[in-house]
Amino acid sequence: DHILLSKNLYCGRWFNSVGGVEIFAPDYLLEDDPAYLGLKVRRTLTGPRYNGGVSDHLPIILRIFQEEY
Repeated sequence: DHILLSKNLYCGRWFNSVGGVEIFAPDYLLEDDPAYLGLKVRRTLTGPRYNGGVSDHLPIILRIFQEEY
């Protein structure tokens, strides 16, 4: 996966990503994975079967700060 920033956000002199990146993984986005004895993303679909989940990937949070140089 990728994080894309528009040119208006990243204009060369205002952007500083000192806050870091994290994966947003609350319990309601995960389910047990008996095959690997852990957790996996609660997917919307498995093949043609609807599971009622929200996605097949977890959201990413990018914390950025705006500083004038």
